[in-house]
Amino acid sequence: MPSLRGDVSARIACVVDTSGSIKDNELSQIIGEILGVLKAYQIPVTVIPCDARAYAPIQIAIPSDFFKLQKLPGGGGTDMIVGIEAALNLVPKPDCVLVLTDGFTPFPRKLYDVPVIFGILKLNGRRVKMPPNPPWRKDLVVEITS
Repeated sequence: MPSLRGDVSARIACVVDTSGSIKDNELSQIIGEILGVLKAYQIPVTVIPCDARAYAPIQIAIPSDFFKLQKLPGGGGTDMIVGIEAALNLVPKPDCVLVLTDGFTPFPRKLYDVPVIFGILKLNGRRVKMPPNPPWRKDLVVEITS
């Protein structure tokens, strides 16, 4: 994540997997992770729901804004690359993109000019698909267990 120095404010975009493979317990875990980012950095987070397409960004500034995440669009196929590209096209551009997914998605074949970090859900000991290394180094991929 970007460091916060002086009067610089970071911009974080979270691409949220809302494909058909994401069930209620996974979505609850994803929302918990976003809440953790919001609390840790105390800055607004832009959430981009994504299945095979990216949906309208949702701004979360305080914990009570989480009602906005109760009915996220999606349920189709999975392509987090589309969500990453939507995040990178935000104005202003984010300083970091966090992708929260179960890992069953095509992964980008290259690194971006903005740090992209994958949070891969590993719930109930389920096998997960990890991004290829290279280019996705171990410091850019985090397994999230329940």
